[in-house]
Amino acid sequence: MENNMNLTHLSNDNRHANLKSISDEKINKSLNLKSISDDQLIVDLKSLALQERKIQKQIILHIVEVDRRKEASMLPGFPTMCLR
Repeated sequence: MENNMNLTHLSNDNRHANLKSISDEKINKSLNLKSISDDQLIVDLKSLALQERKIQKQIILHIVEVDRRKEASMLPGFPTMCLR
């Protein structure tokens, strides 16, 4: 079961809902790891690793954008960016 979602084009609310859905699904599934076959365990692990790489890419892109905006806000005429 693989989620091939491109999260870049989703709104922040939709992106958060999709990520929460993916993680909730995997957390619930992980509670039953002892009941799945060895083959399914490997398939799931590969799927989770792929999802992790995609999420890490999104995190890095977001960090880069936050840094870009912070740098831009230091220029005269740009409002400061407040991160809470």
